[in-house]
Amino acid sequence: MGDPDQFSVAPQDRINDRRRIVQLIINIVEPDPDLQPLLLTDEASLFEVSQVSPGRMQRLLESYFGCAVPIDLRQPIWKVDDALKELFPGWPDGWSPQG
Repeated sequence: MGDPDQFSVAPQDRINDRRRIVQLIINIVEPDPDLQPLLLTDEASLFEVSQVSPGRMQRLLESYFGCAVPIDLRQPIWKVDDALKELFPGWPDGWSPQG
């Protein structure tokens, strides 16, 4: 087993892809760029990047995806991305809100 104080860095293209998808998720729940965060941590949840109420946030996601989105929005945004990919195969690049 490796040293727990060491960590590995993902390839730059994977980092850029995750950054793009996280921004897309933020755009869905907080479309006003003036209200979007300038900086995110790996553990930031959607509730930490938007002042939108939890109920409204859920409705915005349901409106975008066209159905219920049964995921825990308190988890880090990157985990929300993983959950969305499980619920909506092909999301975001091979999927569109129109189906």
